[in-house]
Amino acid sequence: MSFLQPTDHLIIMDLWCEPRTNARCLTPPELQQLRTAGAGVILNFVNWRKIETAASVYDWSFYDQLVDAYRAAGFRTLLMVYDEAPEWFPPDWYLTFQDGTIAKRVEGAGACGWSMLSPWNEEAQSVARTFINLCRFHYDALDVQCIAGFGKEGESLLIPGAHAWFDPAAKASWKLWCLQHDFKGQETDLASPALLPPVKEWLTASMVAYALNHHSLYREPWTCLHRAFPEDAGCFNDAIYTALNQPLWGIQWTYMPFKNVEIGKRTRRDKDTYQIKMWGGAEWVEGLRPHTPIAIDHGLQGLILGPIHPYSGHDKIENWMLEAITWSLAQWPPVSQ
Repeated sequence: MSFLQPTDHLIIMDLWCEPRTNARCLTPPELQQLRTAGAGVILNFVNWRKIETAASVYDWSFYDQLVDAYRAAGFRTLLMVYDEAPEWFPPDWYLTFQDGTIAKRVEGAGACGWSMLSPWNEEAQSVARTFINLCRFHYDALDVQCIAGFGKEGESLLIPGAHAWFDPAAKASWKLWCLQHDFKGQETDLASPALLPPVKEWLTASMVAYALNHHSLYREPWTCLHRAFPEDAGCFNDAIYTALNQPLWGIQWTYMPFKNVEIGKRTRRDKDTYQIKMWGGAEWVEGLRPHTPIAIDHGLQGLILGPIHPYSGHDKIENWMLEAITWSLAQWPPVSQ
């Protein structure tokens, strides 16, 4: 039986619980208000660097308290694993940008603001898989499910504004691919502003292997789509969904097509082609009333929103939010038994 049910048309995000975001978690009274309004599912990112503070040293207390608070309010919890890797791994474990910057959280001008492990570094990925499994076992409960997050940017290494496949393991993988395919490729090919067909083929194969490896760790397969993906990312998603060959649960954080018509079209195509049960971003609580009819018309499973969020401008739950949630849930057609 699936964790989420056909009647789950709203997912509450409680993502911004880190000091660096200048935001806060939803409080127990606020959680109870949202639950009373009809919301029943809540989502939070699991920040790996917050749990594994040193090699094999784990502190689960922060997320234990969150899950306990969600449970006490009557929510089922989705934990997206993982949001960000620790920053104390060896430098060659991380993705590396074309300018030599590694994707490791450091402070200072021009520094990278998050930590992402290279999917080509098997030692790094082995440690990542260990953490994912530990997280799944730690939160093994009927009202909690861990889902795939694939690091900061979802299922693509086409990080907005920069290519990130210049770590030693990535370059070694590229050289091996060239040998196996009798292609006289050079390291300079990886730096081409437009992806060359062989580079795109190598990246696609790499991402399929990475996604299959990670999907196998979870109870149910999930995908996360991101508004900032360039067009080239579409080939990755198509290849991944084809290789998985099974229905998926999915979140498109900013789905609503009036914001970006092309993203709306592509997401709807993916949803229909690959049987993705999709939740779309509601653009905060304000978006529930205008976006609920669009989501229903487009055949989405539901909407996802963060009532308290540093980008929304709201710092407390208000009655109009609760009324909008109740109204939105009442609009969805009955689910046939």
